[in-house]
Amino acid sequence: MSQIYKFIIKVSEHGQRLDKFLTQKIEGASRSLIKKWIDKGAVKINEGVSKCGHILHKGDSVVLDQPPTEPLDVLPEDIPLKILYEDGEIIVVDKPVGMVVHPAPGNRHGTLVNALLYHCRDLATTDNPFRPGLVHRLDKGTSGVMIVAKNEQALRHLSKQFRKRRIKKVYHAIVYGEVPRDEGMIESSIGRDRVHRQKMSSRTQKGREAHTLYRVLKRGEGLSYVRIEIKTGRTHQIRVHFSEMGYPLVGDDIYGGKNKWTQIKSQVLASLLATLDHPLLQAVELGFIHPKLNENMLFNSKLDSKFNEILSYMKGAE
Repeated sequence: MSQIYKFIIKVSEHGQRLDKFLTQKIEGASRSLIKKWIDKGAVKINEGVSKCGHILHKGDSVVLDQPPTEPLDVLPEDIPLKILYEDGEIIVVDKPVGMVVHPAPGNRHGTLVNALLYHCRDLATTDNPFRPGLVHRLDKGTSGVMIVAKNEQALRHLSKQFRKRRIKKVYHAIVYGEVPRDEGMIESSIGRDRVHRQKMSSRTQKGREAHTLYRVLKRGEGLSYVRIEIKTGRTHQIRVHFSEMGYPLVGDDIYGGKNKWTQIKSQVLASLLATLDHPLLQAVELGFIHPKLNENMLFNSKLDSKFNEILSYMKGAE
């Protein structure tokens, strides 16, 4: 279904580019989606079709006739879901380790989105047809709480909460090394690694600010069990921050955790760590304001069995 937006440019908006202006005004729409609409002729300034880089002036009339969403080319699949909460606006799930969140080239099946479409049928449309309803994501190897929007209003409301950093995001992780400080804050700018483009790094000139709060819950056997809260949500943020601090996540072969198990004195524990095929990181808590009820909501994910198994070998106090 199409929707029409109308704006009259104010004095404070004079001099802005058209695409930047609309990205700020249309919640949940990325700049790439706005560009696509402009290129299709869906945006008119003073009744004339314009371009992305058009500079707006006070009093200009801007009308967006939002085009209908392109048909979704993702197949619903009958995959079991652990649902923590569901109503007409949102669905909150506990994503398992090993499940990819959304389809991508070469990986079209078995994802969380495939499972959600079978369960819900309809999810909020986004600028990417392979990511319906998604306002955030977790890596394949990260388990835990995720929220998904069922309609566009919920999507816009939740996207704004993420953008304004009003979402509570708590993770638990086990890292190599006994972190000396009981708690702390890691701050840096994170961007694409200049050499290894598949990795992220704080050693870049084009990074975005990232803030990671942590508190050590337990130490022992050359490991630390850590509670982590992030205010920003940069790609691989936790993995990068702890790796660059010298304490890579257990099971994280990409960011310094490869073969670290050989340094563990306990042979039984070392053998257990050697079998891990994913970083030991779990999104254990997610808090937000319900997009329609306007109530605070908080959901928890029960700690994975692999965490408990490793924690049983650690001799430090809770």
